[in-house]
Amino acid sequence: MKGKLLGFGVALLALAAVGVTQAPVKATDTTRDCDQYAVIRCGTMTAAELRSEYETNNGSSANGYTTKQPDIRKVFSSMNISTADLDGGFKSGVVYKDGTVKVDGKTVATEARMAARNLGGTPIPGTSASKVSVSAMGDSQTALVKFNQNGKFLFAVMKPCGNPVTATPKVTTHETPPTPPTPPKTPAIDVVKYVGNDAKYKRVGVNVEFTYRIDVKNTGDVDLNNVLVTDTPDRAITLISVSPPTGKIENNTFVYTIPKLLKGETRTFVLTAKVPAYMAGKLLNTVCVDTPDIPGGPDKCDKAEVDVPPKVEQPPTPPETPEVPEELPQTGPADLALQVIGAMSLVSAGAYYVTSRRLS
Repeated sequence: MKGKLLGFGVALLALAAVGVTQAPVKATDTTRDCDQYAVIRCGTMTAAELRSEYETNNGSSANGYTTKQPDIRKVFSSMNISTADLDGGFKSGVVYKDGTVKVDGKTVATEARMAARNLGGTPIPGTSASKVSVSAMGDSQTALVKFNQNGKFLFAVMKPCGNPVTATPKVTTHETPPTPPTPPKTPAIDVVKYVGNDAKYKRVGVNVEFTYRIDVKNTGDVDLNNVLVTDTPDRAITLISVSPPTGKIENNTFVYTIPKLLKGETRTFVLTAKVPAYMAGKLLNTVCVDTPDIPGGPDKCDKAEVDVPPKVEQPPTPPETPEVPEELPQTGPADLALQVIGAMSLVSAGAYYVTSRRLS
């Protein structure tokens, strides 16, 4: 018997020696920690239990602890974990002392930090907890791990103690890239005015009809409603009609409201006008657009110019000149002598006639 006991003792010493030389086995904490280091005393083993203890400040007693801890929400908030973040599903994982977070044996995050009580670190105002590296805990702790919709690590909560954990997510090649944010849609509008078809200036005749062209375009990302178009010419210009026949011309101003201008759509109006009388200088015609979908107003304006030829002064009419008779044909000395003799004969004949009448 004595020899057997001695042999048994030797065997125990041999086993003890083997145990000393073997590397220690890392133990994962899976039981409730109702100690002074726990943010939520006695922990939260399920997602439902986590939400219940968070909402009641550890007062639901679902985890076996009955004393409330009113600073739990502040501790979680300091780790950027909100009430809404606790909704939805969690996966079971493990947080390791070296800062690694694993789920199903795969590393999902590194450089883990936690909130804990009475372990030093950076104090969290208004609480009895601090932020500290997970190296201050035991070898590893089971945890509830939260991911976003793209499978990216967000945070974890240690099951045994309810300590919240943040870490640097590990980027994997199969991870779906986040959807870029949709830029906000911006309403915008433009208006351009031409005289004729595409000119900004034109000379027109007095009292001669001509046209203006107005293009209203939706240049934004959304449809526009109730776009007010107002065209106002100088007083020397008279508006006559509009094509298509929409809106109204009143007090020499064209007004029309476009009920809906779709994104990218252009509406065109053609106004017929004239300058009834001469007016010196360039004459402006201004069009503006305004929609309640764009703050302020008017939203955009444009103009076109015309002028008329200068008034030409007529020279004064000269007085009428009497007609000059045609000159007699030129004659020589002999012709002149005959004309004198003929004249004398007429005089003599006249004297003879008068004498004969007296004698009778």
